[in-house]
Amino acid sequence: LFVPVGERGKGGRTGQELALQAPAGALLRLKRHYCRRVFNTHVQAMRKHCEQHLAEDAVKIYKVRRSGMLRPEHHQP
Repeated sequence: LFVPVGERGKGGRTGQELALQAPAGALLRLKRHYCRRVFNTHVQAMRKHCEQHLAEDAVKIYKVRRSGMLRPEHHQP
């Protein structure tokens, strides 16, 4: 989905696994465009980034919740 190619973390985990386990990550879906930026620690940066996309009529925002799983949250600007 939004994994940097070739990125590896502690213990040989792949970038995708790190993204799913990240405390704060965002995948923003625009009209015909996907935002692939991942925020691993900076929650405020993620929120600000999401707000910018909402101002541009973003369709969905996916946030990492406490469970560590990505779940869709529908937002209407």
